[in-house]
Amino acid sequence: MARHPLDYAAFAKIAEKTDWEPEFSLSFLGNNSKYMIIVLKQGVTFQRYGQPEEQTGETWYESLDALYDADTIDDICLRRDWERIESIVADFRYELFEEEDLASFLKDHGITIE
Repeated sequence: MARHPLDYAAFAKIAEKTDWEPEFSLSFLGNNSKYMIIVLKQGVTFQRYGQPEEQTGETWYESLDALYDADTIDDICLRRDWERIESIVADFRYELFEEEDLASFLKDHGITIE
């Protein structure tokens, strides 16, 4: 199982406190595909991305919590599979499972998660 400093509750706070439309790239242990969560004011999308033949369209969810509870693409359920997440990269720059990058992301964007 992955061990990382960011649980779902902290991730949800980060997503909620952003004032832009952040993109979070996820990878899972035992799965070579890459996935993306895009947080919008009116909901969130989830998709597999990569080469054209690997891509899925965006699947729409009313909220991050709705996505968290849903069975999604490739039978991923974030509630069940959170500990299988190997990395979450925010804005193609910050590896949120690395404590230093997480701290930089929070500082650079003026976000607190306590």
